[in-house]
Amino acid sequence: MLRESISMLHEYRRDYIERAGFTLLEETETEILVGRWKPLTPEVRSLLETYHGKRVHSTVVDPADPAVRLTFPQPDRSNTAPDDFDPGAEESVALAGMGRRTRNLPPGEELLRRLLGAAVEQDASDLALWKAGPYRWRCTIRTGGSVRDLVELDERPARTVLRLLKLNGGLDLMEERLPQDGRIEFPWLPGRAIRIATVGDPRGEALALRFLDRRPRCLGALGLRPVHMARILTVLAGAPGLLVCCGPTGSGKTTTIAAIAEIVARTGRKVVSVEDPVEYRVPGVLQLESGGQDHRYLPAALRQDPDVLWIGEVRKRSHIRPLMEAVLSGHLVLTTLHAEGTVGVVQRLVNLGASEQLLRQHLTLVCTQRLEGNPPRLNASIGGEFDGSALVRSGN
Repeated sequence: MLRESISMLHEYRRDYIERAGFTLLEETETEILVGRWKPLTPEVRSLLETYHGKRVHSTVVDPADPAVRLTFPQPDRSNTAPDDFDPGAEESVALAGMGRRTRNLPPGEELLRRLLGAAVEQDASDLALWKAGPYRWRCTIRTGGSVRDLVELDERPARTVLRLLKLNGGLDLMEERLPQDGRIEFPWLPGRAIRIATVGDPRGEALALRFLDRRPRCLGALGLRPVHMARILTVLAGAPGLLVCCGPTGSGKTTTIAAIAEIVARTGRKVVSVEDPVEYRVPGVLQLESGGQDHRYLPAALRQDPDVLWIGEVRKRSHIRPLMEAVLSGHLVLTTLHAEGTVGVVQRLVNLGASEQLLRQHLTLVCTQRLEGNPPRLNASIGGEFDGSALVRSGN
């Protein structure tokens, strides 16, 4: 009788749940919370405990409330399910139209592959997953600099995807509060790497992915205008100084800097980078992953006798001193900055503690870029045509 009820639950899921008068609200590793608008009979309670293998708690809800969704995710223990049960049914409904299914995969991995595959097919630079409400998670992608929804997931499949990504990224599965960063390379995403970052929020855990090419693209393939290419190459061949690439999130700043670093490395000069984390593996470059210990790795990088220092991103005051020391000691310094335009770069560096006088003398070139259009194309401008003193004065 119990097996027949479980079979009915799968085959006529919504009808059965509505007649029994309950829906699943939340699930943990050891317990489930059921919302009910009818008395929870001993038979139904036994069914739920057998189906999930967990203790059942219930609370009264109003089925007319839009926040109460009729959901019933799949169990962890497959030996309680009927032979014809499809454990990926709920995920398949959520991802209908997002590509073909792959046979013989666990439902969690199937869902993960289809999510990432859909993001890559749409040329997304980022994917984010976070809890947007009591029983739902939002999955969004960034394409061409704008964010849009990819799919909405229920609690159980969303947490399954989150755990799989943390596991593949080498993150601590038990840590759901403190920030964590890592890197993933899936064999079924050839030519792609993924930067993963997680952090806790009051409702749960938020995840962000950045899609990367495993090899940086050459500078000539980025869509820069010939005049900009010529200006960058002139700066690289000239005197040491500071070259900054700036723009909004997802505009390709790191891609541009990595391409520049590869050009420099091919000339025989020694390039040392300090990044957190390393996003592109650049041939001929000594790349140091700081793991948040920039104050230790930046001086260590200078002791590696570099000709060129590549700082992944200038974010705080502790970056300014080693950056300016490198410039003053005759190094070319490459970095990125979240700022809008050349004046914004100067203002940000001054606010972080950089000397105006040194910027006048050593700020060699600023490349401002953003992605525009559909498909997204790089729109860049070079600020090196202006002398440094004019930049600083206009930023005051």
